[in-house]
Amino acid sequence: MKFDNRIARMRGMEIPLIPAPMGWIACSQLASAVSNAGGGGTIKTSSGKLEVIREESRRRLTLADRPFGANFTRAFVKDSGIEPVVRILAGFRREFFATLHGFAACCAREP
Repeated sequence: MKFDNRIARMRGMEIPLIPAPMGWIACSQLASAVSNAGGGGTIKTSSGKLEVIREESRRRLTLADRPFGANFTRAFVKDSGIEPVVRILAGFRREFFATLHGFAACCAREP
């Protein structure tokens, strides 16, 4: 079934479904399954461990060729940790979708 709405078109999705932040379970496998089903799969960033975020992003690309995103849970990713995470994810810009409320400036500086 295909849904035609603004959110789905903006994100390159067939189904306007983006999972909620779910902590440890929001890994590359789940994000890939959601993306492959036509939704917007998301990976976790709550660990704050940059290498884990980088590896999950890379692994996700081997499992699906659809757009994906990342959830930032403010309680776990402090202000000082947001910019490095955004810089990692910005490297995946063709596959990554983002809606960053108040954080767009930190990724807009880098081409």
